[in-house]
Amino acid sequence: MSVYTIRTSRRLRAFVVMLHLLASVAIVLAELPWLWKSGLFGLVLLGLVSAWPRQTEQRLRCGEKGDLQIWWRGAWQDTELFPETVVLPGLAVISLRNPGAAGTPLKNLVSIFSRKRQWLGNKAQDSHPRGGDEALAVSGRRHKIVVLSDSLSRDDFRRLRVWLKWKG
Repeated sequence: MSVYTIRTSRRLRAFVVMLHLLASVAIVLAELPWLWKSGLFGLVLLGLVSAWPRQTEQRLRCGEKGDLQIWWRGAWQDTELFPETVVLPGLAVISLRNPGAAGTPLKNLVSIFSRKRQWLGNKAQDSHPRGGDEALAVSGRRHKIVVLSDSLSRDDFRRLRVWLKWKG
């Protein structure tokens, strides 16, 4: 099995900052009242905070038989590669099933709604082998990892790209 430690790309961070600076320049140049401009600056700042990469590194383990694991909450978790994964010469966007979906706030929200449905008599989701709440929370949850060529060493990036093309 190959283990890849994917660092946050400096180029990705620079690209995110440049886009938000460009948006800020556009706001300054626009002929709008200062109240509108301040509101738009707030939205740009909010966008920057939400788009900023949070994790410094992520770990993937790729097997020879096509199995894939991600380091999640202190342990290796089995995951699944979705077909919308994109592999290009300088970029890979890996789309995975989110192994932590059952423990996210989404599960709590789904749990509230499913209790309401059970109270109303709708038990259609209970046929899922994992149970109603967890089935709804896990289905459709995706975790995307953006890997630029500076996120890994040159050889690791090449091996990961080959593995992703082989698997996909």
